[in-house]
Amino acid sequence: MSHILFDERAKEVMKEMLEMNALVGAMQIVRMEIHDEQQYYICNIWSPLDQITNCDGQAFGGAVFFLLTTAGWSLLSTILSKHRVVLQQTSVEYRKQISGPFLLSKCVIEKDCEENSKISKINSDFIWGKVNVQSKGYSVNSIGDDVDESLIEAESVANIKYHIDTVPMDYVKNKHN
Repeated sequence: MSHILFDERAKEVMKEMLEMNALVGAMQIVRMEIHDEQQYYICNIWSPLDQITNCDGQAFGGAVFFLLTTAGWSLLSTILSKHRVVLQQTSVEYRKQISGPFLLSKCVIEKDCEENSKISKINSDFIWGKVNVQSKGYSVNSIGDDVDESLIEAESVANIKYHIDTVPMDYVKNKHN
């Protein structure tokens, strides 16, 4: 996957999301990082909670769902940049209240796992398939804060299934213009 410039692709993904979905703007995503590390791929998205909370100061479940799903979609859209990534099914477990002031939505795909083998095959053979990922949500104090997942339990966990289509993204973009 080294042919992908992940920092540049993160900017492209954010622009594509803003063009395709007005909800992305409403979520006020202030930072997105997508990295190709030695042992895993990772997408971190930070969003302030002040605009997506209820009267008790807790994050709306729908906003959490959207941001967790967006982290998974963004990561897969980066790795599978020639494919169309479509949400198929999501289930979210809300474990604790997310009180912020920021929500960190984190999706990690380990390179030695079965799902990454599927991703590699989809990419190399240019075929369609289904990929399951997990995104987690954490309360953090500021933009750029990260968490040690071995020490902190996620406030919310989304198990997400995506359908990966062989329709090139260039075709999809041109069709909408």
